[in-house]
Amino acid sequence: MKSFFPDLPRSLLWTVLGLTFLPPLLNLAGVRLEAVGGTGPLLHSLLEWTAFCIALFTVILAFTHFALRRDVTTPIIGTALFCSGLIDGFLTLTADRLITPAVDLERFIPFAWAISRTFNVLVMVVGASMFLGRGSDGLVRTRERGLRFVLLVALLFGVLAYSAIHVCAVTPSLPQTVFPGRPIPRPWDSVPLALYLIAGGVVLPKFARRHPSLFSYGLVLSVVPHIVTQTYATFGSTELYDNGFMAARLLRLVAYSVPLSGLILEYVRVSRSEGELRAAREKLRLARQVQEGLFPEFPPRVDGLELAGLSTPADAMGGDFYDYFELADGSLCLAVVDVSGHDIGASALMAQSRGFLRALAPRTGDVATLVGDLNRFVSEEVRDHRMASGLLVRFDQDRGILQYAGAGHTGWLLSADGGETELPATGPVLGIGRSSRVEAVEHPFQNGDLFVCTTDGVIEAESLGGVAFGPRRMLDVVSRLSDRPVVEIVAALDRAVREFCEQQPQEDDITIVVVRAGAAVLSGPAGRNRTASQTAAPR
Repeated sequence: MKSFFPDLPRSLLWTVLGLTFLPPLLNLAGVRLEAVGGTGPLLHSLLEWTAFCIALFTVILAFTHFALRRDVTTPIIGTALFCSGLIDGFLTLTADRLITPAVDLERFIPFAWAISRTFNVLVMVVGASMFLGRGSDGLVRTRERGLRFVLLVALLFGVLAYSAIHVCAVTPSLPQTVFPGRPIPRPWDSVPLALYLIAGGVVLPKFARRHPSLFSYGLVLSVVPHIVTQTYATFGSTELYDNGFMAARLLRLVAYSVPLSGLILEYVRVSRSEGELRAAREKLRLARQVQEGLFPEFPPRVDGLELAGLSTPADAMGGDFYDYFELADGSLCLAVVDVSGHDIGASALMAQSRGFLRALAPRTGDVATLVGDLNRFVSEEVRDHRMASGLLVRFDQDRGILQYAGAGHTGWLLSADGGETELPATGPVLGIGRSSRVEAVEHPFQNGDLFVCTTDGVIEAESLGGVAFGPRRMLDVVSRLSDRPVVEIVAALDRAVREFCEQQPQEDDITIVVVRAGAAVLSGPAGRNRTASQTAAPR
């Protein structure tokens, strides 16, 4: 039984089944449920108004759920159920002669009951069928229509409900619906019985599979008491207020209560999940603030260098970082590291790697040694098989060179005369083995030369057609703006990548660092997000 109604609490399942089969068990034990002593009309009114109130609570909670989740299936189905409850309310008002009095009460009540039950199952089936078409276009359009569309549906169903009861009440000669002594005393009620069997066997299970929720599972479960209700009405009632008449109305309350119970449970679950989501978002926001604090707000002042950098995570947390360190000989070292992934684990390894480099950098003047130490740290400390690529660059202005060591990471040099030099990796990525070796390589770095380093979020960014941005486009952007302040180059390159991707969601962390040697160019305003820039006059 549990497999047919996943996620519904077992206690609700057994409660519904127990209440559904309680009247038949009482009848088998000799207990009759008919009204006695003229209490029939009063009990009938109480049961009808209770059914209406349950339907009213259902639609109110359905709209509350819609406000939380913007899931239009719930208020439309809830409205359909409420409008069938309206028929119950109008029927009671008519039977009690509070609105248009019925001409023939003996025929009006069973006839209106059959109409009400048929209307109930039809609006439930029609409401569910609206969301069973192929594809999701219809559902998307319905969601876009939103509250106005739902209210229009409610008004339509309400008018139909009142019209049906009004026509029945003023018709001078209603068809006979009760035939005592026949095998099927109330054949008109066999029509909604057949429709409930179809709804419970085909339509509502399909709807629940397409739009799973505690409410949709409750709809499927409610068909069980609906079927038993109609079985009593069809085969067990021959006159007003007899055992079959009263049992059917009691069981209808159970059937109405099941979707309401599903909505209450769904509301509780959604409210709890929304609270957990808000708490998680707040934790991520605080964690991101901490992570952003790890990036340099401004690079250090170094005579003869102009520096700018930017790093933007793809998600709330990222695995990229760049930073500047002072080595043992007083020279500037730039580090760019790209940890695989962009989740909390990647962010944690990024922070650990940054702290490790900052602790060791003042003790050495060799970038190859520093990369080797970092590799041993990553290989020993990481337990989730993550890897990282990294590039460390030492700038020696006295000699006019840069020394770099690339662990699976590449940089570029653009000379003042327009030449382009790739700085390929000089060793494997970090984290694949403690004994991996990375070599240090030197290159001239003279006045006007540019050093550029990016992570995969730039080079591997793809357009809608699946074409990668690639190093060629990156170099073209930098070359075109080579005479501009480096902070403008960084911002322009970041903008070019995003325009190339045509506003697609960012798939990977983006980090860009540009360094110019020699005389400084006056910087413009800082670029977007975490862009840090600094210029200094040459010595």
